[in-house]
Amino acid sequence: MVEVEKASPNLVVTDYGAKFRLANLRLLRVLKGNAGRPLDQLGVALDMEIWLEGARVVHNSAFDRLNPGQKLLLFSGRSLNIDEPCEAVAATDSAIQTIETSIGTAKP
Repeated sequence: MVEVEKASPNLVVTDYGAKFRLANLRLLRVLKGNAGRPLDQLGVALDMEIWLEGARVVHNSAFDRLNPGQKLLLFSGRSLNIDEPCEAVAATDSAIQTIETSIGTAKP
C-alpha cells in the first residue's frame, strides 16, 4: 500500500505518444511479496492501448487518483511505470480487507 506524496500537474508525452504524469509515492505497507518498484518520479499513464478484436484505448483510473494523501494498492506490472489500469486501485477499507482475506493476512 502506498500514499501519493506529490504528483506533477503536467503531462509528459513520450516520443511514441504515451502520456504520463510523474508522481512520488510513499510506501506504507507491503501486503505480500517485495517492494521492488521505485516510488520516486514514477510514471503513471493516462491511458493504454489494448488489443481485443482490434486496438482500443482504455483509461488508466490510477491517473485520476494522483492526489496528495490518496492511498493506493499497488500491484506489480510488466514495467516500472503504472501503465495498466489494474496496477493501482484505491486503497479502500473493503479493498484492503479483500486482499488480506485472499492472501491470508487478515486480522481476526
